Parts: sequence; C-alpha cells; structure tokens
Amino acid sequence: MNRDQNNLNSSKFPRPTPTLRSASGPCRREGHSGQFENVESPHGFSTRIGTMNLPLSRPAGTLSPVAGGEGQGEAANCRFTGSQHQLISSATVRERGAQCLAGRIPLCIRYGRQLSFTLIELLVVIGIIALLASLIVGLTSYAGRTMRERRIRAELDKLVTAIEAYHAKFNQYPPDNFDPVTKTVNPVTNSLYYELTGVIADDRGDGRFRLANRQQWIGTQQVKLYFHTDGFVNSGNSEREIKQFAEFKAEQHKAIASSPADLEVLTVPVDWPLNNPSLPPPFDAITDPKVKRINPIRYVGHPHATNNPDGFDLWAEYVDGGRVRIICNWSKDVLER
Repeated sequence: MNRDQNNLNSSKFPRPTPTLRSASGPCRREGHSGQFENVESPHGFSTRIGTMNLPLSRPAGTLSPVAGGEGQGEAANCRFTGSQHQLISSATVRERGAQCLAGRIPLCIRYGRQLSFTLIELLVVIGIIALLASLIVGLTSYAGRTMRERRIRAELDKLVTAIEAYHAKFNQYPPDNFDPVTKTVNPVTNSLYYELTGVIADDRGDGRFRLANRQQWIGTQQVKLYFHTDGFVNSGNSEREIKQFAEFKAEQHKAIASSPADLEVLTVPVDWPLNNPSLPPPFDAITDPKVKRINPIRYVGHPHATNNPDGFDLWAEYVDGGRVRIICNWSKDVLER
C-alpha cells in the first residue's frame, strides 16, 4: 500500500483527482461567459463548451459558486480560477471560425497560438511535389511514345502483308523510285499508294492514270517526274482489271503535289517538325509548309534493298525529343539515328 502510494506521488504518474462534476450553467472567467461543464478525464478535468471539450491543466484551481446564481431557475453558477489556459466561449469560437473562412486568420488555433509550417517543411513538400510532377511527365511521355510506335508498327505490318500479296500476283515487288541518271533510290517519294490501290489507265494521247474512286487524271509526265517511271504495274482499263491490295484511310495518304494533278504518297501518322534545322524535312525542296510537314513511308524495292536483299526495305521515321526513331521491317527493335 505504501509502495502504491509512493508511485502515485512520484512524477511519473499523474496524481488522481477526485471526481467532481458541476451542473452546467453560466460560468465566467476573467470577463468571458458561456455554458461550461467540468467532466472527468484520464488526465484530470476538462471544460466542455457546448459540444467542445477544452482540456484543463492539473493545477486548474477550484470552482466556487457565483453570488446571485440561486433561485433564478438556472443551474448553479460557478467561478473558475487558477487555470493555465484561457477558456474560449462558444461565441468567440464561432467568431474566429467566421474569420478563418474569410481568410483573416489561420484556421488552426490551439491554446491561443497559431500553428504554421516551418521553412524546412515547406521545402520538403515542394521537393516531393516536384518529384511527383517529374515522374508523371516522364510516364506520360513514355506512354505517348509507346502508343505512337505501336500504331506505326501496326500500319507497317499491314503494308508488308499487302506488298507480299502484290508480289504473289505480279511475281515482283512494287517498283521503287530509282533514278537511272544518279543511280540512286529516293525512298521518300515512292508509288506504293498507287501500286497497292490500283489505277485505271487511259492510253489516249500521252497516257494518263487515275484512281478508281477519283475523276482527276495524272499525266505520264508527272508520274515520270516524281517516280521516275512511265506508269504503274497494277493498272488496267477498268476497275475489273486492277487489284486493290489494301484500303487506306484519308489520314494515311497526303498530296505532295497539286499541279497539274494531286500526287499522293503514304504517310506516317506523326508529322515532321519544322523547328529543328539539324533535322530537315523529307520534302525540304518544296516551299509549301504543309508539304514540308508530311512524313512519308519510306520504301526501297528489289534489287536495291540493302537490309533485305531478297525482298524490300520498308520503314518509318519520326522525331522524338530531338532524335529520329526508326521502325522498320528488318528489325523488331526501334532504331535511332
């Protein structure tokens, strides 16, 4: 019993306070009034203001009746003295809450002091936000690049299938743009769109060609100027004499010339940027900025193909972050240059 009493008297254990409860009623301390109720808590007494509990310190003092409180139909009045913390009435709390909403004082108020962040805490929060932002930007960029490359790869696979079907019918691959004078191949300006779609030929005059769904004719001279060929293999006098190996959407082919007729090429679904002098556009010699942004599918046929000597080279290039990424039919990986 003595040992328990000594433990209770020691500084490690708070001294128990006898249970004391006063009826709620109008109380005041140093000019503040309101409804207070003293209730017992594990660490002493606390004062309740309406539905809010304000803790009181151990040396909280005593409660004493206030003169004039009896016989007025109200509960017993009390006076609280000796508290270490100033009590705040419910009206004051509501007033400060309204001021907080108005932005005049901080919302967090405890024991009359304003709580705020230190400079180190603010720097830590800013650092975390910056790190998360960089991760989000990186992941977004990676996801966008992956989606573009998957789309390009899917379109190239369809073209490979169509070209192989073309080879099976005509026993040759579509002709490429080979210049007999310079002995070079221009992979950018090729006739794949017309060879895989099929054209109707008109032998009258110098000869001319048109697509089955077009009424505009392309002259032989224009074909020879751009493609270095006199005509097309997949051609006929009527639609029944031509074979369509692939269907292309409107955004998959664009015109690189409009006079005297539209001349089109197959394109990559990513335009070529014009703000990088170190990466000139494929049609740099053409002054029209719309044509400069066209990014064509590149093709080299047999026997000029170097990566697939027995077949053809087909690839697409696009600019990503100042580097040119290459998706091709001779490698499953994405190459760079």
